[in-house]
Amino acid sequence: MTGLRLISVAAAIAVGLAVPAFATELPNVKLGLWEMTVSMQVKGMPSVDLSKVPADKQAMAQSMMKNAMAQMGKPHTFKTCIGQDQLKKGVSFDDSKDPSCTTTVLKSSATELQVKQVCTGKRPRTVSFDYTATTPESVSGTGHADMNGGMAADSKVSGKWLGADCGSLKPGQATKE
Repeated sequence: MTGLRLISVAAAIAVGLAVPAFATELPNVKLGLWEMTVSMQVKGMPSVDLSKVPADKQAMAQSMMKNAMAQMGKPHTFKTCIGQDQLKKGVSFDDSKDPSCTTTVLKSSATELQVKQVCTGKRPRTVSFDYTATTPESVSGTGHADMNGGMAADSKVSGKWLGADCGSLKPGQATKE
């Protein structure tokens, strides 16, 4: 075998072996409208400078922040439209469409999707989620977020498929909670 032919065969074998490593299996879930329920436990408080707030209003402001944090701990349900792109690129956790956010799919299989998102802009944060497709019509998962100012959040997610028609929602959109 000539040197050039040997290199060609070796290159073909290398490419053939490498393709499975690049091929990403998508989670086995139905596309369309999903109802998601999220429960979140938040640790830490946002760093807010209350020094310029009058003393009599500081207690009220702190109480309002604590109440808002307690509300975050209650389950929230919303609907979202899942399309092929959301499975390929990873579900985004960036409602504000911050251009500083980068989403990376860490693992994708028929039953699991692990996603990490890092945002470096005005609201720096790192968010990770691990979804499990228990059936094509049911998902569950856990998440963790580290936010600027010493706040962190752990969440549990469950979802059920409602149908193929997303109505007025486009893939990637969600209803307001």
